[in-house]
Amino acid sequence: MKKAILLTLLIISNSWSEPYSLKIKILPPWYLTYWAYALYTILFTGLLLYAVIMVHKKQKRKRVAVLERIKQEQREEYESKLRFFTNMTHELCTPLTLIYGPCNRILSHSGVDEFVKKHVLMIQHNAEKLNDLIQDIIEYRRIETTDTTSAVSNIDFTSQNSAVKAAVLESNQYSFDKSRPTILIIDDESEMLWFIADIFLNRYNVFPVSSSGVVIETIRQIQPDIIISDIVMPEIDGISLIKNIKSDKTISHIPIILLSAQHQIENQIEGIQSGADAYITKPFNVDYLITIVEKLLKQKENMKDYYNSAISAFEFTDGKLIHIDDKLFFEKMIQIISDNIKNPDLSTDFVASALALSTRQLYRRLKNICSQTPSEIIKEHRLHIAENLLIKTNLTIDEIIFQSGFTNRAAFFKLFSDKHNSTPKNYREKKLNEIR
Repeated sequence: MKKAILLTLLIISNSWSEPYSLKIKILPPWYLTYWAYALYTILFTGLLLYAVIMVHKKQKRKRVAVLERIKQEQREEYESKLRFFTNMTHELCTPLTLIYGPCNRILSHSGVDEFVKKHVLMIQHNAEKLNDLIQDIIEYRRIETTDTTSAVSNIDFTSQNSAVKAAVLESNQYSFDKSRPTILIIDDESEMLWFIADIFLNRYNVFPVSSSGVVIETIRQIQPDIIISDIVMPEIDGISLIKNIKSDKTISHIPIILLSAQHQIENQIEGIQSGADAYITKPFNVDYLITIVEKLLKQKENMKDYYNSAISAFEFTDGKLIHIDDKLFFEKMIQIISDNIKNPDLSTDFVASALALSTRQLYRRLKNICSQTPSEIIKEHRLHIAENLLIKTNLTIDEIIFQSGFTNRAAFFKLFSDKHNSTPKNYREKKLNEIR
């Protein structure tokens, strides 16, 4: 900004000069300069652009959220349909078993009419084809959802036949013979329960149970020889049931067979890991189920015979049959030596006294177990400790001699050299080089 000022001067003659103009330029403050205005313009433009971008992003996020919601709804709808079909296919496995199983039993029955046999074979063949189709649907769902667990809801798609149910659940209709093995069958499907019970009815005591919620108490009461259980049940699933059984010491010894419509290998692994002795998929072959039951019962009988025999009191160790009592005695003696390894009084007499035996009795008892004397065992134990300390620690030789309980340095070096044909120092260097 420029301003003009008129000035007159008083000269020596006491007269005023002619006025003249003096121009003065006044600079504005920094915030009113052109650079400031340019900065204001840039900032304003930047803020305006930022606001436009933020509004655009917000609208974009809204569009993306709407699309994601639509996709999620479509995905959930698709999953719901797949889950429905999967549940349906799993539920179909039960009636399919009740078609395939009786066909198998009819065909294995002697004296079957050729006309009946021909038509039963056709039924069985088509049951197998239907099972293949069901498994294709289950596998398709697994691939589509990458759901290896294939969780199945407990949906009951089948109507219950009250007459059959009443016939099955009244377990007192089954006769009980003490000379027969007892099978406990658990399944919430009444027809399946009847069918499995009927398979074993002529050779075993059969206890069918439809409610998995009360099965633990039932098992404790009747102590069955074997359990056959379905996996998918409304009150408690078969996997959880097995875990409960195996956690109870009074019934954990009982073999368990799982029957399941879940064919995936992951489900089978889970069943075996939970404690099942066998995992059989539906529809199952009747002869195969019978064979598994017989095999498990045979194993159980063999184990019972073994523990009732004298041989169970021995253990085969290092090529020698050792009595269990002798093994426990030897372990106790070694523990006494370990606990007192630094004790200067550790000797044969000390060990005998700790075992409440005389020295002569200790020698006699040890003679049945090994060829070493108590004194040799103590020395060997001390050498073993010294060997570990040489390799695993940086202790000096003298420190190792003390830690391993030797009181005589010369005796330690002689024993060590006799055993390893090497000094402790060379032994350490050799072993460390091998490790490296």
